[in-house]
Amino acid sequence: MPRALSADDALLGHHEKLQRTKSFETGLLLAQAGAKADTLLRFVPTPEQEEGVKAVAVDPDWMLEHAVQVSRMLPGGVVVLGCYVFAPNAKLAPQEAKLQQVLHAIAKRLPPSVSEPHAVLLLLPSDAKKVVCKSCAAAPPVRLQPLDLKTSPKPPELVCFACDWQVDLTLWLHPAAASASHVAQLAEQLGAIEAELSSALTTVDGALPSEGMLTTAPGASGSLTNPHRVDFFTASPTTALRPQAGAAASVRLVGVVHGRAFVLARSEHGVHASVGGVLDAAIAAAGEEAARAAEGMGMAGAVERPDAP
Repeated sequence: MPRALSADDALLGHHEKLQRTKSFETGLLLAQAGAKADTLLRFVPTPEQEEGVKAVAVDPDWMLEHAVQVSRMLPGGVVVLGCYVFAPNAKLAPQEAKLQQVLHAIAKRLPPSVSEPHAVLLLLPSDAKKVVCKSCAAAPPVRLQPLDLKTSPKPPELVCFACDWQVDLTLWLHPAAASASHVAQLAEQLGAIEAELSSALTTVDGALPSEGMLTTAPGASGSLTNPHRVDFFTASPTTALRPQAGAAASVRLVGVVHGRAFVLARSEHGVHASVGGVLDAAIAAAGEEAARAAEGMGMAGAVERPDAP
């Protein structure tokens, strides 16, 4: 069964605003990714490649790079779900064809927790009121299918969960020419750590979450300023990975990773999804820092020679 998609009327009012002010615009769709449905949260316009130069057509490479960069800044539970194009009806079809590969790439980048992942395309005509919604699945073949967009008079209520991860990790790098890329090597090692944390005992606000527990609307806790606290407990905390034979260098990360995740209020799978979202966000943040260190940028770690070969 395909994933459902919804948006509130105020968000879709962006279409009318564009009709009053512009003739062409492209951008990204940010959404809260639930267990079986997605909720649109915001339109993010594509930035200008040159200051003062307005785009008049879709640039697939630039839009995909924008999607990659925005994805790196998002908390758990919030994803780049797809793209939108605002143009005259006669020009929408050619732009749609250009975006198929972009949408497929976005769908493949969605986190593993998203079942039946797909990317969404909203076609917003400048000379008509009807919005056309289509989707592109991560699984081949690459093609766009019609998708029903449900509307709501009220904006979605989001509940915030957070955890702080005390990090002291040593990740090992082999020569890229003889092995996978440095980024792929780091991702593989962090994946092992994520698997360990995924099986850890988890508490939310000091209590064990029960299966099927509903998330409540933000009240005394659950807001951005006072999120629900998520804690992971493991029998043997992962402080460092064992030295690897043949490693040419190592990356050590020391510090605190702040994980955040958002789920819909009154979501049946919200509590358990939030735990996964917080973990995804924390692991992704650690991976970004490790990759920057490996590239010699020295922002959060240092590339060191191993003590022994």
